[in-house]
Amino acid sequence: MRLELKEVMAVLAFLLIFFAPAFFGVEDISLPERRPRGEVLFSGDIMLGRNVEVLMKRFGSDYPFEKIQAVLSRAVGVVGNLEGPIPEVHVPTPSGSTRFSFASSTVGPLERNNFSVLSLGNNHTLDYGDRAHERTVSLLSDRGIASVGHAVAIDSRSYVRRAIGGMPFVFFSFNATYPVFSADEATGLVAKESDPHTFSVVLMHWGEEYSLRASEKERALARSFIDQGADLIIGHHPHVVQGIDMYKDRPIFHSLGNFIFDQYFSQDVEEGLLVRLRARGTSGLSYELMPLQSIRSQPMLMTEPERSAFLSKLAERSNQSIRQFIVKGILTVPSPLVGRE
Repeated sequence: MRLELKEVMAVLAFLLIFFAPAFFGVEDISLPERRPRGEVLFSGDIMLGRNVEVLMKRFGSDYPFEKIQAVLSRAVGVVGNLEGPIPEVHVPTPSGSTRFSFASSTVGPLERNNFSVLSLGNNHTLDYGDRAHERTVSLLSDRGIASVGHAVAIDSRSYVRRAIGGMPFVFFSFNATYPVFSADEATGLVAKESDPHTFSVVLMHWGEEYSLRASEKERALARSFIDQGADLIIGHHPHVVQGIDMYKDRPIFHSLGNFIFDQYFSQDVEEGLLVRLRARGTSGLSYELMPLQSIRSQPMLMTEPERSAFLSKLAERSNQSIRQFIVKGILTVPSPLVGRE
């Protein structure tokens, strides 16, 4: 049986497409997902020094994560704010001091508990100078954890691209707690580095400590980020959970509060919020609100009736248009990547 040239070429093309990935060591040549496969978690401030370090030395390095470990392990990735550096010469932070230093051994628990991206754009990143900051970036990278952000600079360190659950993300990290912060530079970078096929997340260090409500200035800045291409805003720094806004179907979590910290002086600082992002239906995304209660620097999921009471109070200080959904603990929006070309 003789094959025509066109038929031969068609067979060769099929074989090339089918076998080339394995032959050349490429596992997946499919297009990136427009929604994540699995769960992506967002957490609040993580401080692994001072009295948390004392507890870790006494009870083991995984102590802070023990009561939330099962939740973290189910995620395809966890994103948080690392509130301090890992210097080469570690000096344990005395009680009462706010110059944080973390031991090199703290990287292990972060890796074991599924952290994929950690924001370093905060007011403690440079507690031990640029050299300690660079070492922190390097140690995290060695364990497969991407870091993003700088205490004062807005440059190539202020964003990082990472696929999580098959979905392409670009994470931006900015510290607005210092007077040198430039909103124009930050929003300009988001506009420049966001693209239609990537989910853009802005991790903001901002706000007034211990205030349960964001200022109008912060709310306006969040809207500006979204106007420039951001799909999600996650805030840190106030140490308490602030209200939630929605703008153009993009959620704004002004502050997720403390995740792991050694502040025990009020109920508000011992409460936090995990946000679980996952696909919903054929073209939507859901943000599940997971209230946390922390006891001796160990966060755990709230149970009823505390969970419902927390969500009701959170709804009261949030955007009126989404209060009914916050009470139920879930926000559903269209995926911003679906339909983009």
